[in-house]
Amino acid sequence: MDEDRSVTTFSPRKARIVYRFAKPPRKEAVVAELIPRPWVIFPFPHRIRYVVLQYDFHDQEAISKTYAEGHSYAECLELRRAEVLGTETFAGRDVSRLGFASVYPWPKPTPDEMRKLLGR
Repeated sequence: MDEDRSVTTFSPRKARIVYRFAKPPRKEAVVAELIPRPWVIFPFPHRIRYVVLQYDFHDQEAISKTYAEGHSYAECLELRRAEVLGTETFAGRDVSRLGFASVYPWPKPTPDEMRKLLGR
C-alpha cells in the first residue's frame, strides 16, 4: 500500500517556555525553545530553535489549559527573528507556519494520568 510522505513530521520534543507576548495578533502566543533543535530541510536546511505556540480567539485552548488539564492544541510557528523576543507582539514576516501540535506539560503524563485528566 502506498504511503503519503509529502508532509513534514516531527518527533515529540521537549521545550521550555522562554517568552510570552503581551499583545499577540491572536488570543495568546508564547515562545518555546526546542531541546534538541530539529533539522528542517525546506526552504533551506536549518535548525529550528524557537517555536511560537499560538492560540486562536474562537478556541477554548490556552497555555494555562496545558497545565490545568494536561494538554492543549496550538498552532506552531517558527520564529525567524530572535529580536522579536523582547517586544510586545510579532508580525507575519517574523514567523513561518509549521502546522498544529498537541502540547503537554513535561514530564508527559502516563496513560493512566491522561485518562484521569481527560475524565475518561
